[in-house]
Amino acid sequence: MKTYLTLFGCCAVIYVSSQINPSHGADVQALAGISVVYDSPFSSIQNPSLASLQKQASFAFSYNNKFMLKELQAQSLVLHFPLKSSNHAQSFLFSLQHYGYSLYSDLRWSSAYSMELSQQLSLGIKLNYLYLNIGQGNFKKHRLSGDVGLLYNLNAQTRLGMSINHLNQPRIDAFLDAGYSSVILMGVQHKLSEGVQVLAQLDKSTQKAYGLSTGLLYQPHEKFQCMAGIRFPTWEYAFGFAYQASWLKLIFSFRYSQQLSWSPATSFILKSFENE
Repeated sequence: MKTYLTLFGCCAVIYVSSQINPSHGADVQALAGISVVYDSPFSSIQNPSLASLQKQASFAFSYNNKFMLKELQAQSLVLHFPLKSSNHAQSFLFSLQHYGYSLYSDLRWSSAYSMELSQQLSLGIKLNYLYLNIGQGNFKKHRLSGDVGLLYNLNAQTRLGMSINHLNQPRIDAFLDAGYSSVILMGVQHKLSEGVQVLAQLDKSTQKAYGLSTGLLYQPHEKFQCMAGIRFPTWEYAFGFAYQASWLKLIFSFRYSQQLSWSPATSFILKSFENE
């Protein structure tokens, strides 16, 4: 029993530590975890209102090897379907995320809906099914949680975003006081010039202190992107690059922690042709 509780406690710490900036794509990782305003299918997992920006059906997959350890690997799969509307853009998003390995596995299945309320404001809601498996089936938990997100276009150059994840704070185990903490994220994205954008995101978990991520997005050519970011106060550094074809986007990124070393990630996004 003591061994079991120790294993559970260690896994719970690892899990809680990964909540604020979970792996949602190599592009998000290259920007030090900025996801609340960045236009990407993976960002829509964190802020469902961003799905309204996606005008094409898409399929996206990401693989992240946290700190070069197979026990901390993560995979994300995203399906996005925009709906034709005569008034405002509407979208459905389905995502599947897996984190861990045979002795500790965290699986999340999510469904989201996003709608433009006006030309400036979009709203998104998301329902999550959470499955936690510890010790090869010795401990299993099923939970539900909800997310909400807002996106506001201040002008043609500036975008603001906010999201709240795990609104209901579902508990895993009352005895160990472990659970999915609520996370509030606020961010801004500003276009400095053609091909150059700066981003910033402030996040706060109910169980952790404030975190700040800053990022730079540079596009020297319509088919190439370069990204870099820094996260405070942990001083994590990240960078990456992407190649964009008419229907395919390939992304590679690396994130460095001074305490735990490198975390490489790769993603690809397949998009249908632009709807007429």
